Amino acid sequence: CNHRKLKMKIINKSIENYRGIKDRQKIPLSNLSSIVGKNDSGKSIILNAIASFLDPKEFPITESDFNDNLKPIEIACYFGADNLREQLESRIKSKIKKNDGLEEFLNDLIFDDAIIFVKTVNAPKKGFDTEKILFKDFDEAEFSMLYSKSDEELSNIVAKNKIEIPVEGKGRNSKLEKIKHIKKVLKCLNIKFKYNTYNLFSMILPEKLIYKYTISKINIVQIYR
Repeated sequence: CNHRKLKMKIINKSIENYRGIKDRQKIPLSNLSSIVGKNDSGKSIILNAIASFLDPKEFPITESDFNDNLKPIEIACYFGADNLREQLESRIKSKIKKNDGLEEFLNDLIFDDAIIFVKTVNAPKKGFDTEKILFKDFDEAEFSMLYSKSDEELSNIVAKNKIEIPVEGKGRNSKLEKIKHIKKVLKCLNIKFKYNTYNLFSMILPEKLIYKYTISKINIVQIYR
């Protein structure tokens, strides 16, 4: 079992329906970030959201955290690293071989040198209801969520669209080989893309994605009148 950690840092964050933030707001973070504002202007929201995202047992979501109790809280963190692609490849190459479409998979997973983890929670608790990763996907329902489709469903797509998949070596083509060639054909047909969230932890990535995170230094400056 590969227990090497992904070493990343949070370079962006988005928050929706959390405390004073109603609509989704994206907050960029650099090696040194300063948050300046008046008292009760929402400066601590960013730090509290990061804390709950990383350790909800220690920093649980409470009823007062919901801007609108009828809607879920969504917190997304953008994790980046100088050698992010190489780190990811070393973690998943045992599950996806290069010939099966490893490069294509990473291209759909990495956005502006970052991978985006999205967590949502519907009620106060010490955890999140969903934990997913943003992924480039196809817009049409037939081709959407390819990585979550069964081998039979992929075979039906291959047959229906008359997609030829070269047979390399012995035995039948793997599920990932089929996805690789389906994506090639769809891109040639200019099928529209969209951005979707996958539960990749159980489908492709290790069940428990082990990563070491670092947070850029954040200064909070209070303005008094």
